[in-house]
Amino acid sequence: MPGFKEKLTFQIQEDEEDDKINLSLNQVIMIGALVAALVIGVGLLCFYIPDRSCGQDDIIGVPTSDPQKGKTTPRATTEGSESTTPTAFVPSSDPQNVKTTPRATTEGSESTTSTASPSGPWPGRLTTAVMPESYELFLKPYIYDDDVPSGKAKFTFDGIVTIRVRCNNATNRITLHAVDITIHTIKVFMVGDTVDMYESDLEEKEYEFLHIELNDELVVDGVYDIEIDYLGQLNAGLSGFYRTSYLTEDGTIV
Repeated sequence: MPGFKEKLTFQIQEDEEDDKINLSLNQVIMIGALVAALVIGVGLLCFYIPDRSCGQDDIIGVPTSDPQKGKTTPRATTEGSESTTPTAFVPSSDPQNVKTTPRATTEGSESTTSTASPSGPWPGRLTTAVMPESYELFLKPYIYDDDVPSGKAKFTFDGIVTIRVRCNNATNRITLHAVDITIHTIKVFMVGDTVDMYESDLEEKEYEFLHIELNDELVVDGVYDIEIDYLGQLNAGLSGFYRTSYLTEDGTIV
């Protein structure tokens, strides 16, 4: 077939002269898929590899070894706050280093917040300036309507406590625990004496403290009586002096 050979030879020569390469459909598809895979791979690398700034280590805010280039950047904080190093909040054993700030509280009392020097024990512990030796406690609860006298409220109680303490260190302040009570009167006497040493009192709600200020220092090894007349609440919180109830078989609440 001389005509066919001449036509084929002419086609190949023409393609070579025009610098053209003929590709099959499968080859075109494979090349296109390869190009798409390369584009996707480069995009993923750009997305997942973090951008590093010059002169900064991997850890955020840590400066480089070069002090001229490295700068410490504070960490991001919530709005209205700044990142700082915490300082322990503990008082000194010296009462002169402890300051109290008045804060509103229940009627007839004043609350304070402690600010102390960074040394000494945890501020929530009672001091050892005085140590209790005995307690005498009188409580009169008002549970039923018929029991409530004029001027009193149901589910309250009157309380009187006498605490006998011994002085270990000379001090003009006695600190006790007290919470959810309204104090009427406080008296402090040296045993065998009738002079009342009470001057004022402060409540510190944060640690449930009652600070009793005296008009004179307690004597070391001296024994003193602290008398407190107060009003309390019979709450339903199952703590302290509380109230509770139950149902009888006939459905009555007792």
